[in-house]
Amino acid sequence: MTLWTGERWRYDWFDDATPEQIGCGELLACIDPERVLREHRELLAAGADAISTITFGAVAAVMEEYGLAARAAEANYENARLARMACDEFSTPARPRKVLGGMGPTLHLLSLQGGGAERAAQMEAEYRVQAEALVRGGVDVLHIDCCMDRENMRAAMRAIASLGVAVPVCITGEFEEMGSMLDGATPVAFYDCARDLGATWVGVTGHLGPALRALQDLEKTGRTPDAVLPAVFCPGSEIGWMETVETLLAGLAPVIAAGRVPIVGVGRVPRVDFVAALAAQAVPGGG
Repeated sequence: MTLWTGERWRYDWFDDATPEQIGCGELLACIDPERVLREHRELLAAGADAISTITFGAVAAVMEEYGLAARAAEANYENARLARMACDEFSTPARPRKVLGGMGPTLHLLSLQGGGAERAAQMEAEYRVQAEALVRGGVDVLHIDCCMDRENMRAAMRAIASLGVAVPVCITGEFEEMGSMLDGATPVAFYDCARDLGATWVGVTGHLGPALRALQDLEKTGRTPDAVLPAVFCPGSEIGWMETVETLLAGLAPVIAAGRVPIVGVGRVPRVDFVAALAAQAVPGGG
């Protein structure tokens, strides 16, 4: 089993930020790089094989909410550079650590909110800026994360293809309690779309229950995702932590034991104790 983690940041990290920057986690690498490095190192020390850049919303349309659209490329590059630095510190020939370049769903869902070809082209251009900066900063994988809309997935993949460089891509679909993504895609429809788009890995995410049900739905049809990365925290909401170490292990231990899914981990927002508990499960006789 390979242990991946999602993006990690919290609102209380903004001690040195100006008022307009508070809440823009994507800018943390530029404000306080040592804090970001420390957080990455903690996850790697806990046993993560791959960590994510803090770039879930590092596209112009999202960063514009903070008046920071012009710094999108900088935020992506600096986040990738710091994650690369941390992974290089922990990598060995026998166990290289990988950097996932996180690309979120933006604030617009093309199939639900419309905008036509012009809006799709704008999204593609923003994703291209993000992907180029992440690759330049040294990521190993571009991770199109928490996909809610297949049209957004297509825009992201067109942007990546336009770079003209070979880079592995993981696409994870986020599933809701009703069993589908927000655009109505079932796990099978999402999986087939991601495969058709040429994703290197296809995974499922969302709250633990929906993510596990998506896995079950796929396996019933002979499809097995490459990754299961349940989200454990709701940033910016009163819900906060949605899982404990015990509930996460109860849900994922059978997946790990079955051995069919090669990548298991914690999506947004990984905590060190969650990662350490999963790492122990991955050790023969551990946990």
